[in-house]
Amino acid sequence: MDIYSRIMTRLYTLAKTDTVGIPDPKIGDGMEEVARQDPPLGAGTESGDHPMKSILGKLGLKDTPENRALIMLIPLYGLSFNEESARFILGKGHWSSFLYEHLLERILEYGNIEGARAVEESFPDIHTLPEFLKNLRSNMNKIWGHIIEQSESLAEGIKSESLKTLLGDIYSNILLQLDNSHPFYNVQIPVRIRDRIYSCQVWCGRERDVIYLEFMLPNLNKIGCLMEEWRGPLKVALYTEGKYHKVIKNGFPHLKSVLNGLGYRCKSLEVYDIARFSGLADFLSDFKEVYRMIDLSI
Repeated sequence: MDIYSRIMTRLYTLAKTDTVGIPDPKIGDGMEEVARQDPPLGAGTESGDHPMKSILGKLGLKDTPENRALIMLIPLYGLSFNEESARFILGKGHWSSFLYEHLLERILEYGNIEGARAVEESFPDIHTLPEFLKNLRSNMNKIWGHIIEQSESLAEGIKSESLKTLLGDIYSNILLQLDNSHPFYNVQIPVRIRDRIYSCQVWCGRERDVIYLEFMLPNLNKIGCLMEEWRGPLKVALYTEGKYHKVIKNGFPHLKSVLNGLGYRCKSLEVYDIARFSGLADFLSDFKEVYRMIDLSI
């Protein structure tokens, strides 16, 4: 049974409780073929007339560059454009790497140390991340396989509503990441750095030479990294809070040496304020033609 079938089987089993909802069935259908707008993208758009500002305001959500970019993902995933979908994409539903960390805690609480180790060791190490990305889909299938296997063991041994809710959220996220109609991949995984794991999102163009990563680090909070021209001299842009810019810039020489050690020559390094600019929006701007196929009206 493939990953999609296993996920759907488990979801419908869990849905016997009211706390677990089945995702919109359009998740598996990809984008709607509707063309009404071609909304502007790019980090520099700060106009008060930005269409996303109006949408976020109607939904009662904070107007930030990142939220504007995330809102764009709702129709791309084939979800109905409503408040529930927006809160799912902008809330905990978008960071399944956090959910995997909670799952590891539950596996350990259940006493399955070997199962927790198998899941954690399937996560990429920061030093092997470039190789992991080269075979992203097959590597993610291995991770999801471990996640499903350990989730099924937990579900058989623990009959709690909170666990069912956690597993329902994890499975819903995997369904979103399984969509194959986009010109890019989005996967949400913890990454191992030394002896700890940190939440991470990876956006990777299928054909285009562009990757965007977003980490949650204890000393730098949320930090984004956009890498363009991955197969040639790299253009690197970092997105972080303004108070950390000096620290980031001081680390540029070390970052260049790390990239050189991995076989990548760095052409340029820039740092931007994550409160004003969105690395995800910059990544998505490389796929503007996708947005001619979707409807963002509400």
